[in-house]
Amino acid sequence: MRCGDCGQSWHQMPKPAEAEGERQAALSAGRSARAVQASSLDKLDEQRRRSRSRRPVVSSKKSGNRAATIGWVLLLVVVVAIGAGGLLGRDQIIAAVPGSEPLYEMLGLTEALGEGLDLQDVTSVRQTIDGARALVIRGVIVNTTNRPRMVPRLQASLTDAGGAELTSWIFASDSSELPPGGITTFETQTTNPPGVGELHLVFIE
Repeated sequence: MRCGDCGQSWHQMPKPAEAEGERQAALSAGRSARAVQASSLDKLDEQRRRSRSRRPVVSSKKSGNRAATIGWVLLLVVVVAIGAGGLLGRDQIIAAVPGSEPLYEMLGLTEALGEGLDLQDVTSVRQTIDGARALVIRGVIVNTTNRPRMVPRLQASLTDAGGAELTSWIFASDSSELPPGGITTFETQTTNPPGVGELHLVFIE
């Protein structure tokens, strides 16, 4: 220290209480600085952990989406394959399991009755049988497809000029199933038919 009047200088030690206070203040300041630094480091670590934790989630989601897409594609392929097999063998399946037909209808896999079957060489002849007038109808059924087909029953009907039905009856062909390209015949007759009428033949359930 130095006197302001005479300029004399001397060394003055601080009082013990003041020195201790300064020391405590310095320690507190150091602890606060370290605490702030530690807090900042903790926040930085937390941010890094969150950043790392987000990355796998995004990757997993993308992987999950890809896996789900692949799964749906495979499922579609399987369904199409099963549907094609079920459609190709529809007639046989329905014949073996009659209750399966509603399932085909629900899936929209129905087809027109007698589809793929062609009526050919149909003739009708009026003649007398056992003293009674009769109308005899003959013809051929051809499977025009490349797979076996069930042959439904047929209904014959006679209508007048206005389209009104005069008479009708149901009959079956000689075969109930035809292989690809197969042929079967049919013959049916009705007694005492109307004198005039237009002939119609259709497949029925």
